[in-house]
Amino acid sequence: MQQDETRTWVNLDTGEKIDNVTRIITDQQEHKILEFRKHNNAAIHIQDAYGEFFFYKYDDFLSYLNYDLATAFRFLYLCSFADRDGKIFIGNEKPVISEQDFIVLFDKSRTSVEYFCKDLINSELIYKDFSGIYRVNDNYFSKKIINDADFRNHSTRVFDEAIRNLYNQLTSNEHTFAGELLKLIPYMNIRTNILCRNIDETIPERISPLSKEELQNIFRPNSDYGRKLRSRIEKFSIHNEPVIGKITLMYESHYFVNPRLFYRGDNINDLKAILDHIDISVYQSKHKKG
Repeated sequence: MQQDETRTWVNLDTGEKIDNVTRIITDQQEHKILEFRKHNNAAIHIQDAYGEFFFYKYDDFLSYLNYDLATAFRFLYLCSFADRDGKIFIGNEKPVISEQDFIVLFDKSRTSVEYFCKDLINSELIYKDFSGIYRVNDNYFSKKIINDADFRNHSTRVFDEAIRNLYNQLTSNEHTFAGELLKLIPYMNIRTNILCRNIDETIPERISPLSKEELQNIFRPNSDYGRKLRSRIEKFSIHNEPVIGKITLMYESHYFVNPRLFYRGDNINDLKAILDHIDISVYQSKHKKG
């Protein structure tokens, strides 16, 4: 209950009376409030430790785009420049209002940027609001904690700096390759980022990791090109860190997505444990190379 000196609550069954009541919160409402606070506190801790991020709702995004993977990746890149209202900014102050502004953000030729923007606008992934500022489509983006089970269960954090670093590392022709990574997000475990069949499983020994062949089939079913993509992504890195990590013990291997790029969970200790593992592996690899 919240207090208000002008209102009184009475239990008609028992006669109990409580003064100064503003509203009554049911058990169901209390649960939702606690869940919201939990996610909000986690978001604050993760942002403070690892930088700005946004939530990307992935469930029907690629099918909506008819698997135009390059446009999908460019949309996520633009989302890293959007504020809490979805407005796109250059830096923290200048809103994007023209094609020239997009040329600055994309840092490509005018011809290339015209092509990028045409696809993004035609797909309704970006649009001009009534004040003339470009925004990203909030069906697939949020920088706020959304108290909506569907959005929360089908979204992942995307870290601004990492997605920009990935973009800056690639040519325009490689944006489709970056978009292939988005196919993996629905298979990321909610705690460990391990690519698996049962993403909601929180007990480590019960997680069922995807095999190498299953990973290849996500990219291209029953195709040698899927094998080549998996092999390339295994070796791909940002600032000497793998985008997709591989852990091999005895005769078994499993894969996980680097949480500095995408992270499904909301436990900063889980996140730190995964990143510590990556840091150790990177250090060991550098040490062996001398």
